[in-house]
Amino acid sequence: MSNALVLDKARNLATAAACVAELVAATEATPSDRITVLGGGQIELLIAFLRHGFDDVACLSSTRNGSGVGEADIVIAPAIDNETELAALLCSLGRALRPGGNLVVRLTETAALRNQQQLLPIFLKSGFAAVERRASSGNLGSLWLARKQSKISARAA
Repeated sequence: MSNALVLDKARNLATAAACVAELVAATEATPSDRITVLGGGQIELLIAFLRHGFDDVACLSSTRNGSGVGEADIVIAPAIDNETELAALLCSLGRALRPGGNLVVRLTETAALRNQQQLLPIFLKSGFAAVERRASSGNLGSLWLARKQSKISARAA
């Protein structure tokens, strides 16, 4: 393995560790929480969660609908580029996230330029409540937290 590749991998792991620290703080996650990370190429994030003391962490292709994976307490989508991708993600979550669970979406810089009034209805239409936009460290876009409504709350709304 070349020195450049090793350095790049170490940089990716350091970035992932910083990202995990930010996500844990934002969601108040504990090591007993079940976490699912969506999207291919997220192995560094999975490793960083394991190093942070979490032992129930899984990666799930963003093209799957949660089948074969138990309901997570927290689902993380680390790189969403636009509103269409966000809407598709929310529709495809299926049973990957338990009712009352937290969804954390990091919108890339392009998508983050949209204002909250444009994105909030996408979350609400898909059965999420308590949607909150948080400042994100670095140039990583914006962080959105949303809680999946329980079936009783969703019917009442």
